[in-house]
Amino acid sequence: MKKFTILLFLLITGFNQAQEKGIIEGIVLDTQQNNEALAFATVSLKKAAINTSTNIDGAYVLEVKPGIYTLTFSFPGYEKVETSNIIVKAGKVTSIKKIALTQKELVLSEVAVTPKKEK
Repeated sequence: MKKFTILLFLLITGFNQAQEKGIIEGIVLDTQQNNEALAFATVSLKKAAINTSTNIDGAYVLEVKPGIYTLTFSFPGYEKVETSNIIVKAGKVTSIKKIALTQKELVLSEVAVTPKKEK
């Protein structure tokens, strides 16, 4: 009976902890490609060590504790985008509007190649 009581306590405690988190979900798009999904973009919580990547369809899911968050979206060669005041409630799913990333304009400086005379 004692083992059963301990097992029941552990199950209830684990269930309550699972209920304490909420979910943030959304999709990241590429504005340069007619708003197609941007696969493998990085989605991170600002001031937290929680990161994820979008899947092949540009979708992401983050499981976090309830609170107010700022998300940062990034991809190499694209401008970073931040979305703030995201409210997450326990046991609820917070859907973020579609986030569109825009490619950075890269400006290269002139390179001059001059031959060196061998002696």
